Amino acid sequence: MRACDKKLADLFGGEGAVVMSVFEPEDLKQRVGSSKSGAGLPRPQPHNAVPANELIGTYDRGGIIHIYMNQQGLPNKDNHHTGVYVLAGFKQIYEVKSGKQIVKLTLGINNTQYFYNATLKIYAVFAHVETSKVAGIGEKKANGSVKIGNIGGPEGGIAVGEYTHVHIAFYSKFLGNHMTGTRVDPRDYFCK
Repeated sequence: MRACDKKLADLFGGEGAVVMSVFEPEDLKQRVGSSKSGAGLPRPQPHNAVPANELIGTYDRGGIIHIYMNQQGLPNKDNHHTGVYVLAGFKQIYEVKSGKQIVKLTLGINNTQYFYNATLKIYAVFAHVETSKVAGIGEKKANGSVKIGNIGGPEGGIAVGEYTHVHIAFYSKFLGNHMTGTRVDPRDYFCK
């Protein structure tokens, strides 16, 4: 799990980024505006959404990962501007088909961004991406990943001392609502 989390951090995060696919960072403290207690325990199930797959009732994220600026999950002056990236092959989308209607995908209060990879047939939904006055959006890393913003955008904690992250959910089907669709585990796609 740790090796895969490191690989996911290299793919989706900038320098110093840490991915936790199952556990919160051990040093993450209870903060104002944060419902996370840390202590190195598995996150409670469910986390923002109910998995529409075989992972219900387990500690598995069910297709959700968090990317933090550092091992502690808290910002500091040295790495307050850690980038977040989408992998090569993912195209940003603004609507999905749900039954016979088209659902428009909007940024919302969490500055959510939506991407689809036609080869893998999966959606990646990023929340808490900081984009206001962020340098380098659109730049590529050596592995082909493209910068879409920084970690810790709206409602994701950007002030020093707050729980700070980007939340990414992966779906094989996505109907425009976090309570619908079928979530898939990114470790099955990117860590084999």
